[in-house]
Amino acid sequence: MTRRLQARRPHRPSRVGAAPGRVPGRTVLYRCLTPVAVLFAASCVAAWAGGCACDTQTPAVATELDADVAPIIWPGNPRPDWYHILAVLEELRERPPLRPLVVLFAGSSGRESTASDETWAAEIRELGGPAVVARNLSSRNKTFAHDLDLVRLLPRTGVPTLVFIGVNLGRFTQWAYEAGPGPATVPEHVVFTYTQHAYAGRAILSSAEKRLRVEKWVDERLSVFDTHVERNTATLAELVRVCLARGYEPVLLELPRDTEATGDLMDDPIARYQRGCAEIAEEYGIPYMDFVDDAGLVSTDFYDPWHLVESGYVKWQRRLARTAAGLLIESR
Repeated sequence: MTRRLQARRPHRPSRVGAAPGRVPGRTVLYRCLTPVAVLFAASCVAAWAGGCACDTQTPAVATELDADVAPIIWPGNPRPDWYHILAVLEELRERPPLRPLVVLFAGSSGRESTASDETWAAEIRELGGPAVVARNLSSRNKTFAHDLDLVRLLPRTGVPTLVFIGVNLGRFTQWAYEAGPGPATVPEHVVFTYTQHAYAGRAILSSAEKRLRVEKWVDERLSVFDTHVERNTATLAELVRVCLARGYEPVLLELPRDTEATGDLMDDPIARYQRGCAEIAEEYGIPYMDFVDDAGLVSTDFYDPWHLVESGYVKWQRRLARTAAGLLIESR
């Protein structure tokens, strides 16, 4: 069953064990709109509620970069999926969507968790949500620190903007894969070809191979997790604060993992970062969603313990679309 932290501001944050808990009460989704944005949103409300066929190509006023976001932190070894994110964000600023915007910020596990932006948006509509623009803004080894800069590159137009922030062990383990500051747009000399699904066509690892990767993580990475989990938790909290200040609706999202492969070897570190996520969700009154055990995933849906293949990402996207549809309906 999907676990959801429906958070209100409690007197004292509650703590959870191996997975996010459920707290009674209605989810609080904050939106801060400037007077201009309120007028803009009012002009679009009929189109949003009716699910019109407008899209990102509909003429709209472009939004400028905030003065404090250029340059941004770049990864140490930028790949096509990083350039793709910058290109998509630039397009969104140049042609701000008139529909609600739904985005996912995560690492490579998140990148592999959807089939495509177009089918994700279509499923949100099919499952009862409004017509939306959906974008998967995930890339390899992307940290919360990177997301803190990238979220400031999203347009601020007054339409509802749902920001899924993926969480898993990797995102709390990562150290700073940073090459230093870089531009907020793709440099003119860079030519890249983006393919979302890096594991397409590869043979799925055997159960024994997956287990060895889990054991290697415990042997080599657990100590790194211990070193960085508190800093990464603090950065995640700052990311949530920035989302709320910009009028977005942040949602913490557990990313997929092969529970058959991980067994109980990772229970302790998972419970540790999840406690921090639950406290952030309660403090800021935002949802914390976990349907890892409720998406119908089996081990053969994963290439390795963390990355889905086609049979898996079609299941996961369906569940993610249902979640997004429900949250957008609530926030109307």
